[in-house]
Parts: sequence; C-alpha cells; structure tokens
Amino acid sequence: MIRFALALALPLALVTATHAADLPAGTWAANADGTKGDLVIKGIKNGEVTGSMLGTDFTGTWNGKVLTFAIGTSTYEAHLVTEPGEKDQTKYTLTGTRAQSNRVESRVVIHIAKTGWYAQMTAATPVPQGEIAAQVRGVLVLDGTTAYVSVKRKAGAEIEETRIWVYASEGEWKKLNRTLPPLNGKEVTVTAKLSQMTSKGASIPEGALYFLGQFEPKLADLPK
Repeated sequence: MIRFALALALPLALVTATHAADLPAGTWAANADGTKGDLVIKGIKNGEVTGSMLGTDFTGTWNGKVLTFAIGTSTYEAHLVTEPGEKDQTKYTLTGTRAQSNRVESRVVIHIAKTGWYAQMTAATPVPQGEIAAQVRGVLVLDGTTAYVSVKRKAGAEIEETRIWVYASEGEWKKLNRTLPPLNGKEVTVTAKLSQMTSKGASIPEGALYFLGQFEPKLADLPK
C-alpha cells in the first residue's frame, strides 16, 4: 500500500515563524504633534530603514519592535501595535515620541522638548511562514528519469510505503544521472525540507511529497 500522507513514520518537524510583526513598507498617515502628512517606509534591510517623514528623507533602525530615526534636531521613536482589520486586513499603528533638541544660547545648554506622534496604515494580513523539515531514511529508487526515496513500515499484516520524490530541473538531472546510479537500491538518509505537489502535469504525481532544494542523499549507517 502506497500513501502520500505525512502521517507515516517520518521524523518530521513543523517549524513556524513566531517573530514579532514585520514593519510594512508603504505610505502611512502620520500626525506629529498636530502636523499631518505622510510617513513613507521605502525599504527595510538588516534592521536599517529608509523612508521619509513629512517630505524629508531619513535613514533609521528597526529592531522588530521599535522604529527610530532622526530628522534635523528631532529624534522619532515609536512602538508598533497591530490589531485585526476587516476582510483579512491588519491595522498597523506606530505610536511614540518626538524629542526636539533646542540650544539655549544664554545658558549654553540644550533643552529637549518631547511631544507625541503616530502613524497608521491598513494592509493585507501576512500569511504565517512555516516549513516542514525532515530527516528521511529509506531506499533510493532510480527509475529512468524519476527517482524517489521509499520509506516502508509494517502496519499489522500489511507493509505501508511512503514515497518522497526527487523534483529537479533538466539541468539538475544531468548531474543527478551521474551521482544517483551508485546509490540505486541502497538505504540512504536525506536531511531536507519537504513540500507537496499541488499541480497536475508535473513529472511527479499530484499530491506527492517531494524534496525542496538540492537533493543530496548519503549512504545510511548500517546497524552494528
């Protein structure tokens, strides 16, 4: 009996991202102590944020919770708050303080005045990111231009089989046709991410599990 379900004895690990909400890029409606305009988040990379506030460009930082940037003598800091919107939308609000530095010439000191500011936008709720990672142990079967790892287990009087397929491009198959034949029919282990074929007409069956990324099987260690 051949099954394509995940329920058979594969050591699977479902990993889902649980990090803080991402800061959406785009145009936000901003209000800085009564002055209204646009906060534009142009890009976020490695914690560095580029954008503009009320028409003035800035480069700031984003640590996953707090946005910080400076324009002239003003430093803006805000925490991100999210709440459900309508029809799979999320409402994002940045709320915090603006610290304005003013030099007092007669006293040779700098006076810092703090006021409030916020910015809001509504965007599509992001789809949670996850992955299925597995260490698969089974027999490699090479059949012409197709290959899979066969994992078998005894279920009562029957032997159940799960096949995890190799899904590769034409260029990748040129390399696999050289590296896989010596492993054909042998027990191998593969540590990789898995996915499920949802389209028809592919080189592997619809609904089948397949290895994501480069396929790199290794000979399994024989029991001592």
